[in-house]
Amino acid sequence: MKKIDDAVRELRKVLVDEEDFSEIMCFYFDHLNQNRAFHKMSRPKQSKELMDIIKHAAGKLFRGKRVIMAATKFYFIKKYNLYHGLCHIHDMSGIVFYFKDMGKGMLTLGDHKTKYTQFCRLTTLNPPPDIEGPYVVHNPAEPATD
Repeated sequence: MKKIDDAVRELRKVLVDEEDFSEIMCFYFDHLNQNRAFHKMSRPKQSKELMDIIKHAAGKLFRGKRVIMAATKFYFIKKYNLYHGLCHIHDMSGIVFYFKDMGKGMLTLGDHKTKYTQFCRLTTLNPPPDIEGPYVVHNPAEPATD
């Protein structure tokens, strides 16, 4: 397993460069999410900005349907300016990570009934501190318009 600093640095690069979204999430799971030291660095921290970004992304993924989001649990690691955590949208379980300073992250939604997984790269056009929007959501099933 990579050292946390190296893994975070590489995750930032993979997040921007990798076109296969499942590879990004595999990297996150393999090198960070399964690392106890990574979780020890994490502090619970809810984030309205991250909730808004996820709701916007889910609205695009669900084609404008009202987004029902519940049971969010976010953590923040100040050293890396990184949020990560869990959410439930409709009947799907979500895993998210988001680099606040980059205005970039990933959302993965898994449907337990169909076993279908959706990946969504999150990108804010106006990176923080001006996080009010607008947002761009890239879904590999649709051509990018940005």
